[in-house]
Parts: sequence; C-alpha cells; structure tokens
Amino acid sequence: MPKKFVPEVGQIIYVNTQWFTRNEPNLTEYRVTKVNTASVYAVRADKTRETETRFNKRTMTADDGFGFDYIAYETAEEYWDQVKSAKEKREKVEWILQNIKTVPMSGLVQIEEVIKSGRK
Repeated sequence: MPKKFVPEVGQIIYVNTQWFTRNEPNLTEYRVTKVNTASVYAVRADKTRETETRFNKRTMTADDGFGFDYIAYETAEEYWDQVKSAKEKREKVEWILQNIKTVPMSGLVQIEEVIKSGRK
C-alpha cells in the first residue's frame, strides 16, 4: 500500500492498474481534477480516456466495478521501489525453498527460531 498523501487539483499522480487476471507492473500518469473530503478525482494525463476515476481519499485506491483496481502513488519512484522490493522478496523466498532441503536439522532449528522471533 502506498504511503498516505493528499494530492492537489492539477497535480500528476501515478496509477497502477490491476485486473484480476493481470498483475504485471504498469504505471499511468493521471491528472487530479477535483478533491473533496472523501474522494480524489483524476483523469488520464494522456487523455486516452476522458472519464474521471474516483479514488478513496484515505486509501488512494479505486475500483471501477468491472474487475479493475487502481492504486495511486505520489511518485513513480515510490511504485517502482515497491515493485523492486517485491521481486527481491520473491527471489529470496524461491532461493530458500530450493536450498532448504540441504540444511541439517540443527540449522533448521535455528531458522525456525529466527522466524519465530521475527514475528513478535
């Protein structure tokens, strides 16, 4: 989830669009058109779609009712850093799962203790 921010009218925000079957990284610029107490409205900056998207001001997310979810970010870097971090985590988990079979029992006990202590 992106950090909380409150955009101003005219500001460019960066929106990730996810569909229930498609989650590859993507980012689109939107221009904020209106801000009220509960919502932020924005349109695509490239003007390929004139319809306003209404974002919840508290979460900066939107759902169009057709399976698309929108998440707004204040900067493109914030989004791409999140994508990079998620990719690194997936790679580390995959590496651990592939190599855990060769760890002796004493090592597994130590790993278990580390995991349990990290959950507190």
